[in-house]
Amino acid sequence: MKSKFLNWKYFLILLSVLYYPYLNVISWGGDYAHYILQGKNINNLNYFIENQQYLNSITENNRFGIYTSFGFPLLLYFSSFLHSWNIYIIKLITPICLGIISYLFIKNLKNKDLKLIYLIFLLNPNLNDSFKDIFTEIPAIMFFLLALNFRNKPIIKNTLLLICCLIRPTFLIFIMIDLIFESYKKKTYKNIINFLIIFISSNLLFRYFADYNLLGNYSTSYSSTSVSSSLISFDIFGLFNSLVPVFFERLFFLISEIGRLFSGFSNPVNIIFGFFILLLLVLKRNKYSYMFISFSFFHLLIGTPYYVRYFLPLIFIFILYLNELNFKFSLGRINKIFLLSVFLVFSFLSLNNFLNLDKQRGPHQISSKEAIEFVNVYLPDELIAFHSPRVLRVLTQNDAYRYDKNYIQNSIWVCEKSKETCSFNREFEVLFENDLYIILK
Repeated sequence: MKSKFLNWKYFLILLSVLYYPYLNVISWGGDYAHYILQGKNINNLNYFIENQQYLNSITENNRFGIYTSFGFPLLLYFSSFLHSWNIYIIKLITPICLGIISYLFIKNLKNKDLKLIYLIFLLNPNLNDSFKDIFTEIPAIMFFLLALNFRNKPIIKNTLLLICCLIRPTFLIFIMIDLIFESYKKKTYKNIINFLIIFISSNLLFRYFADYNLLGNYSTSYSSTSVSSSLISFDIFGLFNSLVPVFFERLFFLISEIGRLFSGFSNPVNIIFGFFILLLLVLKRNKYSYMFISFSFFHLLIGTPYYVRYFLPLIFIFILYLNELNFKFSLGRINKIFLLSVFLVFSFLSLNNFLNLDKQRGPHQISSKEAIEFVNVYLPDELIAFHSPRVLRVLTQNDAYRYDKNYIQNSIWVCEKSKETCSFNREFEVLFENDLYIILK
């Protein structure tokens, strides 16, 4: 009976059921909008980049890069005939990629126990949370897993690895570890040399002919001053003393986030979960444990209020890690109770997310659609101040900047009442108002 429900088609049914409530839901998260804007402007990159630099420059505390790595924007550009730049159709890429990943796992996992564990992982609320956004982590890990299936076809494998890296440059960690282990096993470094030649030459050719960095420009400032030059005057010892406490604080947070990745929710014992997962990876080592640990600790360099979104690929790397160990999960009474408990917790948390989707803020809300329609009809080409400017630029024909401290004279302020303090003086004219938004000039 168990093997019957571990067939690929049942995984697809489960994914369809999990995704359906999110079909017409999308967040205000801005990264996906940046990919879409860059993809739509592939043939007009100079204008896009100059415009992005300008819009970044008028935001006091800007968080947005100039342009992102070109992998995902190019993928959107070449597939535009399928989605016509509709964000709700583009968003389908997440369940499609998970469907392909599920097929690869059902095909390649060594035993039914791991397939059952993977089935339960699909209910992980952190994974389901990606359905209300468009994350590049899922497509990137799909290309990486596809590449692993073409070990004996180096041209196809290297092409897939290159696409994976161009979508998420941090996945170079996974790629290099895989190629190093492969080279050591085969006693030849031909494959790793070939990949590096393709990777480096692609970047050099793109820079030479297009004058852009294929891996993106994540500078958040209009200034062209390089990072290295700005560090020259730093007091090294002072910098070290100030960073040590931050390092340990970030380290404990990172371990806790690894625990949250697998537990599915925030709780005080996540740091213990994270510690024991890392301990297992250290004691029982294989190439996937090196991938997991290296990728995790690389993110210590990144200051962020959360890591779980970036760590989503580690769920799949962990499954590969267990598969490499030839892991077998004896279904005794205690283990059955444990798996059933995890299944029930994940199911409850996922159901709770579904039931609270009406509270999810985003462009899909009726009040948001009303405000966007008003901008499109009555305020075409006006400069807009908004908390999620890149998403607004996708949904309208307007340029937009994030209004934090600097208000640009004669621009339009779209204020979300539940998120911002929409206080204004007599100089502002109210152009539009509903239950969630007020538009001012």
